[in-house]
Amino acid sequence: MPTVTIDDLKELWSGAIVQINRGDEYSPITQEDLYALANGCDLDDDGRPEEGDWQVLADQFNSDEPGELTGGSDQHIAVQDLAAARRRLAEVKAEQAATKTRSASLRLAVVDAKDELDQAIQTALNAGVPVTTIAAEADLSVPRIYQICDGRR
Repeated sequence: MPTVTIDDLKELWSGAIVQINRGDEYSPITQEDLYALANGCDLDDDGRPEEGDWQVLADQFNSDEPGELTGGSDQHIAVQDLAAARRRLAEVKAEQAATKTRSASLRLAVVDAKDELDQAIQTALNAGVPVTTIAAEADLSVPRIYQICDGRR
């Protein structure tokens, strides 16, 4: 995977480039992806991430390992809620698989559980939980997390 630099992110933020290519294994980083991740950062008077946050953002995009939670109880609660939503989805899917007939109520329960997981993912991202941690807790890939946050289901 090509390394995402601070300069790459700043160019993407400003609109000088439209995306950052990260090879075949990962989806490109779009401006919307960057804005979503930066949502948990402090912004300066011009609406850009603070100077120290650029490296944090680059580290997030470059990491394959779950990140360390540094934001206090909000992050820990978001991760707990995310794990609970993932378990609920797994339980509903298991119940649906065990049932011979496909009931509308079970299909609706799966849709509701997926929506709950998507919301938990967004909440965790907004709390500043590292994307790699969200992906690990949700048992999804990092690109899939960005797709969910962008509404590309």
